[in-house]
Amino acid sequence: MLLMIRPYWINYKFLKKKINEISEAKGGIKITDQNLVSNPGIISKSSCEVEFFRLLKKELKKTSDFFTNTEEICRIRKERIWKAYTILSDTEVLQDRNSWTRLLMACVKFYKDVLLLENFAIMNYCGFSKILKKHDKLTG
Repeated sequence: MLLMIRPYWINYKFLKKKINEISEAKGGIKITDQNLVSNPGIISKSSCEVEFFRLLKKELKKTSDFFTNTEEICRIRKERIWKAYTILSDTEVLQDRNSWTRLLMACVKFYKDVLLLENFAIMNYCGFSKILKKHDKLTG
């Protein structure tokens, strides 16, 4: 399920290039430059700046949609595993070792997928945080 998540990660390198383009478009304006301090709207009106935030919003939507959809799939899987457990633990149903083994394997797979989803969320959160910090550092 989570094996094909590569296209849903934040494209950090691309956003970093866009930040460098913003900085270059303004001729290397630094935060300490007097013209930026006196007129903070200089950078916010540039087309590069607008494009960066449009791309950032697109990346955020992409990762958020993937996480939400996968979270729903995990919720459904958890319900199915729980239902299988209740059926197997019913004393009236004839139990065989293979059924319990398959249930255990399903639990292990589910656990691994939930851990991958958690790591996906944490890594993307850090990526967005880092790219915004870099943006603030280079553009003011």
